[in-house]
Amino acid sequence: MVGAEPMTPNRLNRAQLGLGVHRRLETHVIVALTLLVAFALITALMIATRVVTDGAFARASTELAAARSALRRLQDDRAAFAASQATLVTSLPVFRAHMTDSRLVRDAATMQVMVDEYRQQLNAAFCLVTGRDGAPIARAGLAYDMQPDARIQRIVSASSRGESIRDITDVRDRLFLVVSEPARFAEDTLGSLTVGYALDDTAASQLAEITHCDVNIIVGRRLAATSLSGRQRSDLAERVANGAMTPTDGNARMERLGENEYVASAFPFLLDGGSSDAARLLLLQDWAPTRGYLARLRRQLALAGGIIFVVALAGGLGFARRVSRPLEDIAAAAGDIASGNWTRRVAVRGSAEAHVLARAFNDMAESLRHWSEEAKRRHEELRQTTTSTTSSRRSGATASSRCCR
Repeated sequence: MVGAEPMTPNRLNRAQLGLGVHRRLETHVIVALTLLVAFALITALMIATRVVTDGAFARASTELAAARSALRRLQDDRAAFAASQATLVTSLPVFRAHMTDSRLVRDAATMQVMVDEYRQQLNAAFCLVTGRDGAPIARAGLAYDMQPDARIQRIVSASSRGESIRDITDVRDRLFLVVSEPARFAEDTLGSLTVGYALDDTAASQLAEITHCDVNIIVGRRLAATSLSGRQRSDLAERVANGAMTPTDGNARMERLGENEYVASAFPFLLDGGSSDAARLLLLQDWAPTRGYLARLRRQLALAGGIIFVVALAGGLGFARRVSRPLEDIAAAAGDIASGNWTRRVAVRGSAEAHVLARAFNDMAESLRHWSEEAKRRHEELRQTTTSTTSSRRSGATASSRCCR
């Protein structure tokens, strides 16, 4: 470029030195900010995840305990309602007439019609009418070639003795809420009416809708009823069959079924006043909402961390430029002074520290210039003195030579 000052090696080295200082400082700022923001973001994620997880788990445990209490009240209310319905049936004159008339009792077709009608009216899974001795008279919902098992026999025998029984029991690999009421006439017990309501998948799904958690009823090593479906249902059935299920201590634990995680809590499944321990209640609350919330929280924290990093990086680079610019000026000025430009000075700008450094450098440069000029002056004086002395000596020698001649 015409008129431009050529780039000498010294000037080029000074420019490279200033650029190197600036780049090194920027690199240090970028690395420091990256580490700081990454550490802060990871720490915030860990703390937030721990707090949210602990809070969600504690809340899920409380909700499962509340769901268990609600389920027990629902089953007790259902049993009480079924018992009142059965009591109402046994107090009907028609029912008493059938039970007291020996001809009607021996008429299997008439008794079967009556039992079928009561089963439909009560919306029960099965209905069993027994005599004073506990022997079955008529039944509906139970095959005639299938004798009632020991649990049903004990319930029927107690009811035939005048006791009202409510319990949960399994009958041929199916679980039932059983209500048995004695049929009384004055002080005499004519027999009993026993009805059973199936605790199956339909009942579990209805209970799940009420309690907002998945309801599972386990009998021994068999999954009797569940509101789960698909892979989760098959995995739970397999775990129950292998005996790997949550203990019935009421404590909440994390369980994985299929691809889903659940907070699980197991309890004995008993009615108020019931004596049967045939079933266990396993309640599950899906962990997916908590996982979704944690994923959203992580994304939001990552976005906030990215924004903070960009802002901090811009501020840090600006700060690095503000700090490195005076250093570059001083390095360039020092190079010029080293090349003999004693009038070179540094512009006073930037922060207060940069002002102090620039003034100190300028004072040093002024002092160096002064002593350089002083050295030059003395050197000139010494040269002149030496020259004068030499001239005098030469003049004296010349005069001596002439005299000798």
